[in-house]
Amino acid sequence: MTLLLLLIAKFTLVTELPKLECLDAGKLRFLALGSQQEEKSAYCFDKTRSYFLSKSCHGKDCAAKTKKVCAVDPGRLKGQVGSPGFKLCEGAGGVPQILEFHDGEKWWSMDRCLFVSDGSYMDTGLMLKSRSECPLKKADKKGQ
Repeated sequence: MTLLLLLIAKFTLVTELPKLECLDAGKLRFLALGSQQEEKSAYCFDKTRSYFLSKSCHGKDCAAKTKKVCAVDPGRLKGQVGSPGFKLCEGAGGVPQILEFHDGEKWWSMDRCLFVSDGSYMDTGLMLKSRSECPLKKADKKGQ
């Protein structure tokens, strides 16, 4: 049983989230090919609208929660140009987007990292938080 739990923990990130509200038919707006697109999607967000993820990721495994974020070289996230969250998203195989989501009352600006393989997504801030849970790699013996 312990081995099974270790294997599950090895392949998914478990970031503590505050209580989330979920919508089954929420609305998203974003730019695609130079024009504004609107689509319906099931997603969850917290009361401050600081966390945003697809409902398929809430309490479940999904492509956006895999440990691919741990494999991204930390040096890739640094630099003077570009968002570290967008760099992490691209390095993990996702597609970064700036968008707006509707909470049932008003529109909120956010970003997301979309994984086309299963349609899951989460905001890049949440991805960066998940990255902080990655195990530290042992130093290369040649570099010591």
